[in-house]
Amino acid sequence: TPKNSIVALDFEHGALASVPDGYGGYVSSDAEKAANTETILYGMRRIKQAGYTPMYYSYKPFTLNHVNYQQIIKEFPNSLWIAAYPIDGVSPNPLYAYFPSMDGIGIWQFTSAYIAGGLDGNVDLTGITDSGYTDTNKP
Repeated sequence: TPKNSIVALDFEHGALASVPDGYGGYVSSDAEKAANTETILYGMRRIKQAGYTPMYYSYKPFTLNHVNYQQIIKEFPNSLWIAAYPIDGVSPNPLYAYFPSMDGIGIWQFTSAYIAGGLDGNVDLTGITDSGYTDTNKP
């Protein structure tokens, strides 16, 4: 993997969360959000120290319930890679009505199946996916 290319920290489950949400699940308290966020930042700092471009990958409801994402983008601007789409099924084109409006989004994953048989589909909002692949320095 070329230096400066993206290494994403995937955080979709396993958050510290002890507050019942009223639907059989749990959300994070302020202290738990702080701990979850600090753990994410620790990982992202390590990724950056290793010479790669760190990104936080998740989906909006999980992020809002368990993470202080504003703290992440304060240190790593435009580093959110957020998945948001209406259905699991082939969708070769983004449905912009499902864009997860949040500050700091660098990549939006608009489908889990861009083509039949696999591959997700993403919209690069900042050019971040070029990181590491346009640099003339070799790893």
